[in-house]
Amino acid sequence: MVVTGSMLFLLIRSLLGDTPVNLFRDVLNFVQLLILFVLLGVYHGQTLRRDGQIAAEALNQKHAAFPVLLLDPGDSPMIQGLQTNLAKQLPKIPVRIQPAAQPLSAEQRSAIKAVLLPGELALQPTKEISEWLPGFEGAKLVLPSPVSGWEWVGVGKHSTQEMDKLTINILRQLAEGQDIRNQTPISGWLIAFYILLGLIVVPILISILASTLFRF
Repeated sequence: MVVTGSMLFLLIRSLLGDTPVNLFRDVLNFVQLLILFVLLGVYHGQTLRRDGQIAAEALNQKHAAFPVLLLDPGDSPMIQGLQTNLAKQLPKIPVRIQPAAQPLSAEQRSAIKAVLLPGELALQPTKEISEWLPGFEGAKLVLPSPVSGWEWVGVGKHSTQEMDKLTINILRQLAEGQDIRNQTPISGWLIAFYILLGLIVVPILISILASTLFRF
């Protein structure tokens, strides 16, 4: 981008009558540099694409090896909605819903890496859950659902959509072996704003820098 801006600045100077002594040589040098940067950019892009594919495949393997169990107290809209969003956001993670009143075999429990359950089941677990959940060694996540007679201290009020985003973000971190950072992911609109701001500011700074350089 700097090379292109500098070459355009040189050509504009020539059109305005301030023709440099070695215009042809300078333009030729800029063209050579531009071709070099284009080739480097293409190579860098291909390398990043290949590395991205390798990283994505590695993450897919980690996700596939992280089965998740959703404990359902009985046709819970929260659990059903979470399963749907998990299938959209983390399609490689195996997810199944387990009715709270049904027993879970030892073989099924050994394959599970994480268990999610609503607050009502955490406070008042069924007999079937009590038989195995206390000794479960995987991740145990409690969804702060409303429970009669109980208030969640230190838990902010979130919409169902926000709670699903937080839960999915935590599951992604667990599946990928990261430390849990319990925070809402950055909005896509905010990222787009930063990119747009960079596209506007950077060319202006480059133009100022090119103008300053050609004054000497």
